[in-house]
This record gives sequence, C-alpha cells and structure tokens, in this order.
Amino acid sequence: MDVPILGTAWGGESGDFTMNGETGAFARRPPRYEGRADVFALYVQGNSMEPRYFAGELILVEKRRPPQNGDNVVVELHPSPDGTCEAFLKVLVARTPTKLRLRQYNPAKEIEIDLTKVGQVLRVLNTVDLLGI
Repeated sequence: MDVPILGTAWGGESGDFTMNGETGAFARRPPRYEGRADVFALYVQGNSMEPRYFAGELILVEKRRPPQNGDNVVVELHPSPDGTCEAFLKVLVARTPTKLRLRQYNPAKEIEIDLTKVGQVLRVLNTVDLLGI
C-alpha cells in the first residue's frame, strides 16, 4: 500500500479534475511496479470517459513511458497561481507541433489543447501493463 493517490478529483462536463500534488491516501502497488517512484494513482470522477472509466474508479499513472496515440492519458496543464493543476483524463489522438488532440467518450467528442498550456502528458496503465500478460 505505497502508491500515492494524488490530489482531489472534481468531475465536470468537460471531464476535468484538479490535482494538487498532495498525497491523500495510498493504493496497493502491483508487483510489476515494485521500486518505481514514477507511478501514482488518481480517482476518476465525472462521466466523460464512460464506459471505459467510471466515477470512483482508481487508475494508476506512470511518468516513465511516453504515451502513444490511442493510449489513455492524464494531461496536466501548467499550475495555477494557487499550485493546483487542471488535468484531463482522455484518449491521446495526436500531437502536432502546436496542439494536443484528445478524445472523450461521453459525450463523444475531440478537443484540442494548445501545447504551450500543457505541463505533461502521462500514460494511464492498462490491464496488460499491470498484470504482465
């Protein structure tokens, strides 16, 4: 039980939530990720990623492996003056020289974010990653 669950998730129509970087609790670490300090967890709130992710579900995120098109990602924007970071749980569609194109499921739509606003794009671990199948 040593994977930090970071911040507080607030749902909204856009599917956004806020990470404040503070550890509120800990989740069980999958054996494959022993010793990896770059893995953390978040609770999903809101319904923009249903039916893939539901409100209350815990996801594990890694910083080490760069996401590829088609991966589920957490896109963290640059911090606000109070230190919180707006972030989005979406599917990475494409990265252009100036934009990040993302997709959500509910309602189905694509959104674009200017890369100058993006702090980091982090890959959400899937079942194969976690179980090593």
